[in-house]
Amino acid sequence: MKLKYTLVFVILLLPFIAFSQNKIYSDVSLSKSSGSQFIELKVFNFNSDNLSDLKISREALSSGVILDAQGKTLQTILKDQPEKLTIVIPTSSNTFFKVDLLKHNIFADGFFVSTNKEPNTPIKFDRGVHYKGVIQGDSNSVVSFSFFNREIYGLICNKDGNKVLGKTENDFTGRYLLYNDINLSSQNPFDCSTPDDSKSYTPSQLNRNGGNTTSSLGDCINVYVEADDDIVTGKGGVANASAYISALFNQCITLYANETLSMAVSQIMCWITPSPYSTATSTSALLAAYQSSTGTFNGDLSHLVSYRGGGGQAAGFSGICSVDPDESKCVSKFIPRIAMYRLIPGPLMSSLMKWAT
Repeated sequence: MKLKYTLVFVILLLPFIAFSQNKIYSDVSLSKSSGSQFIELKVFNFNSDNLSDLKISREALSSGVILDAQGKTLQTILKDQPEKLTIVIPTSSNTFFKVDLLKHNIFADGFFVSTNKEPNTPIKFDRGVHYKGVIQGDSNSVVSFSFFNREIYGLICNKDGNKVLGKTENDFTGRYLLYNDINLSSQNPFDCSTPDDSKSYTPSQLNRNGGNTTSSLGDCINVYVEADDDIVTGKGGVANASAYISALFNQCITLYANETLSMAVSQIMCWITPSPYSTATSTSALLAAYQSSTGTFNGDLSHLVSYRGGGGQAAGFSGICSVDPDESKCVSKFIPRIAMYRLIPGPLMSSLMKWAT
C-alpha cells in the first residue's frame, strides 16, 4: 500500500476532539453571522471507490474514494487566496459534504527556508495557501487544508474518525485518495517516549524581559524545524520537502489553534548533504545527536523531523522558557508511505505541557 503519509493525529487527536474548546467553529460561526461571504468552490470530482485503480489492496485499506482535482480551481485558490472558503468534497457520485475554511498564516514574521550549507541564508520557497476550518454544521470537527501548485493536503476530523485527503505515492495523474484512518488494516506503531523529567517552569522563566511581559497562552510559540537529509531526498528536494513539512505543521497548528494555543513556523532548515544524525537508530539516540550537533536556534522550540529513530521524543516538559536550548528540542520519526497522524503534536505537547497548564 503506497499511501503518501500525511500528518494526522491518532492518539492525541481524540482528546483534542472530545474536550476541545471548539475555537475554530466559533470563529467560523462568528464570521458567518457577521455577514462574511464564503466562496464555494468544487475542487474535487468523484472518480471511483475502486481502490485497485490506485494499486491499493482491500487488505491494506478496506474502503476509500478516489477523487480528481480540478486544476483550474486549484489555480484560482492559489491566485486569489480567498480569506473564507467553502469546499465541496464528494464521497460518491451523488453524495458529498462541505467544509468551511478560514485562511490563516502559519509562518512567523521573518520566516524563511534554508539549507545546511547556508543555514542563515533564505532561499526561494512557495509558501502555498493554508486554511483551518470545520465540517459545515459540525461543531465538534476540525479541518485543515494546504494548497500548493502541485499538491493539496487535507485533514478532516470529527467523532466518526480522521479523514485524510492526499495523493498516493508516486502517482502523477492528479488523483487523490480520501479515506478514514480507521479503515487502515494496520495502525502506525508510534511511541512518544518523552520521560517525565519532574521539571516545571519557575516564575522567572514565565516572566519575560525583566518582568515587563508575562508568558501566557496567548503568546505565539515559534517552532524551528530541521528536515533530515533522508526526508529531503525522499521528497525530491528542498522545495517539495519544505512544502510537505509546511502542510504537516499546518495540521498541527490548526489543532492547537482549536485549543487557543498560537503557534507558527519560524524556519525550515533542510539538510542537502548527509546529516550528523545518520547513525542514530533509536529515538533517544536521534534526540541526543540533535542536541549535541546543534546549539541555539531561530524559535522557541526546535523540532527535527526524520525517517530515522523509532517515534517521537522531547527533551522534557518545560522546553518553552528554558535557558538551555537543548531542553527545547524534540524529534519525530516519519514513516514513508503510510498514514501518519500523531508525530508532530506529541513531542511538541511534551515541550508545552507544563507551560500550558
